[in-house]
Amino acid sequence: MADLNKLIAGHAYWSDKKRELKEQGMVEAASCDELDTCEDNHNQIVGFGKTCIESTIEELDLIRSENPYDHYSFEEVWNNKDVDDEICQHCKNVRKLKAQRVKASRRLGAIRAAITKAGRKIEYKAD
Repeated sequence: MADLNKLIAGHAYWSDKKRELKEQGMVEAASCDELDTCEDNHNQIVGFGKTCIESTIEELDLIRSENPYDHYSFEEVWNNKDVDDEICQHCKNVRKLKAQRVKASRRLGAIRAAITKAGRKIEYKAD
């Protein structure tokens, strides 16, 4: 039973961590240097324009439409823009936070699988 308690605690931790990383990413994305921001009637910051990530995706789509037989990846376009200092630190942070969120999601998935496995052992043991 101690193992099950450990799994439940791990599930709670990684769920909270994933949500926290998502919120941090949203704050960073809203802080992109390329966005124009203003305050709305509810004192919330609203951004207008495109983030560095969105403009990179658009550039990649344009490159792919002009060169359909070349295989350009998002990373290639991103790195080229980064070398030219066209990427703000906020958007770099968004990508780092997303990578951390993916790791948290994988960890959460592993814990859920372990909980399911433990549940099956309990279910079949009861029979």
